[in-house]
Amino acid sequence: MACVQRPIWVAVGCALGFMATAATAMEAKPAPPMAAATVQDLVIRVKPSVVVITFTGRENDRQGLGSGFIVSSDGLIATNLHVIGEARPISVQLSDGRKFDVTAIEATERHHDLALLRIDAKDLPALPLGNSDELKDGEAIVAIGNPLGLERSVVAGVLSGRREVEGRTMLQIAMPIERGNSGGPILDLAGRVHGLVTLKSLKTENLGFAAPVNQLKPLIEKPNPVAMAKWLTIGVLDPDLWKPLPGGRWRQRAGRVQVDGRGGGLGGRCVCLSTVAVPDESYEVAVNVKFSPNDGAAGLVFAADGGDKHYGFYPSNGELRLSRFDGPDVYAWTVLQQVRSPHLRKDDWNTLKVRVEPMPNGCSKNSRRGCRAKRLRN
Repeated sequence: MACVQRPIWVAVGCALGFMATAATAMEAKPAPPMAAATVQDLVIRVKPSVVVITFTGRENDRQGLGSGFIVSSDGLIATNLHVIGEARPISVQLSDGRKFDVTAIEATERHHDLALLRIDAKDLPALPLGNSDELKDGEAIVAIGNPLGLERSVVAGVLSGRREVEGRTMLQIAMPIERGNSGGPILDLAGRVHGLVTLKSLKTENLGFAAPVNQLKPLIEKPNPVAMAKWLTIGVLDPDLWKPLPGGRWRQRAGRVQVDGRGGGLGGRCVCLSTVAVPDESYEVAVNVKFSPNDGAAGLVFAADGGDKHYGFYPSNGELRLSRFDGPDVYAWTVLQQVRSPHLRKDDWNTLKVRVEPMPNGCSKNSRRGCRAKRLRN
């Protein structure tokens, strides 16, 4: 299991056959920008164009929430890529309460964290796009989104400048933003979209970053639609090789198995078991794990009943713990042994390797197994 290191900047989404062409996407023109207005006037006009985006888990429970806005009246929605969740059904709720399933991922751009979604709706109130290169430092801006699930909340601030963040140029914004704001529009007082809220600082209040809307325009002009039937298969673990227990969002990319979210049992731990048959005699299992102390432990299960009961090694506070889990809550955990390892590296990749052998004195492999050797190495 791989848990990704938490960066200084975090995305602020809550961390779920078509014939669309460039011409179709641009057919329905958004309304022209309004005259300069007060924030109150602006909000009244713009709120109907801001949407709530959610994606669901395998048990159809809501696992992610973010923001977006209507780009064209024929059902094109803009948001951040991290908002929509890979291989998950996605829905869009409009300000009038109507809810639509996303029929296609119209376009994505991973480097700038952008996505366009298609819903089957017409005559929607689209927002005009501004020129983010022309937005001046110190200019008043307004953001509308769904922070912490509070739908279509409004916050005002200013453009602080432009910065390079993780290799991409972003708008630095001075305003309070929270999880759920991701994908929401940054507007000038004429109602033109200049950016999409994308990152917030973990260390400094009222400091965030937005993807410039000029980076979104190429996606609108040259979409590359992916049907939802295909999108739902991207990154999905092979069921012939893996069995994730309920909870958490597991995916595979470039040979790495990744997870985020909260597990359905074991005190919120996410567990994924290999379905490969266990050898009759001695065997070794190993995994490369990456974790941050703020994200919790990432470890290796070497024996399990297919459910809540299992044995595993988990690095914790510079030590390697051999633990037994007898049930779905923290009171069912037992730490059998705890050893400090000089090889453990925080916020980096570590290799956990375990050799499992039948117990001596004739014990069968089905009754008891023994762990003879354990290693933590880099």
